[in-house]
Amino acid sequence: MAILRVGLRSSCEYEWANHVPGALIAGVTASEIESLAKGTGTWSDADAAVLDLVDDLCADNCASEKTWKALTATRDEGEIIELLMLIGFYRMNAGLLNSLGVQPEPGRPRLGQSMSYEVPMPSKRPISTSAAGTPSEAKPDGTWQLKFHHPAATQELQLVIETREGVLSGTLANEAAGIIVPISDVSVNGCHVTFTSEMTKPFPVTITWNGTIDGDFFAGTTTFRDAGSFPFDGTRVG
Repeated sequence: MAILRVGLRSSCEYEWANHVPGALIAGVTASEIESLAKGTGTWSDADAAVLDLVDDLCADNCASEKTWKALTATRDEGEIIELLMLIGFYRMNAGLLNSLGVQPEPGRPRLGQSMSYEVPMPSKRPISTSAAGTPSEAKPDGTWQLKFHHPAATQELQLVIETREGVLSGTLANEAAGIIVPISDVSVNGCHVTFTSEMTKPFPVTITWNGTIDGDFFAGTTTFRDAGSFPFDGTRVG
């Protein structure tokens, strides 16, 4: 909601259009988005303080005493600093996008509007090669080409998992963005595999991956703290 408010207050069509779907997936309703745009919503004290912070920063580059008091009543210092960094990042983005005249992709909502959204269907799972159609014990080692289905765009990722001295580890890469991060807490339970990765931009957040491996097919969901869950799927390529 804070990012949407930044897009609204900055008149950034692109930023608004690409975060409405994510808000809907995270559980924000279309009516709440419309209320946010019209300024007619009724929010909890914690949420209202965040929205007021966005308004203050976009108008005066500084939080008012009233807003700061409301923030400190509902959040600790670390959370407030994260909010300030998040809002600052998206204000910077809005200035860049507006200056370059970047427009939303066709079909995205216009500034101040909501939309209906359906999560993309993952690739069709192949017929299981294991007995009775039940996936066998997962063998995660190898290189996997994954598709991460996010509301803003589907991203292609490369996951590498390997066993060293009995411990599973690996990396997750977005080659298009030039990003590669280590994965940790890799766990295998039957055909189920879980691991975590750390996103560092635009703000730090831990992402949990939970999926099922059937032969060379891997599918499941990713969960972002406070930002919802999104599907992924892919195949082993090496």
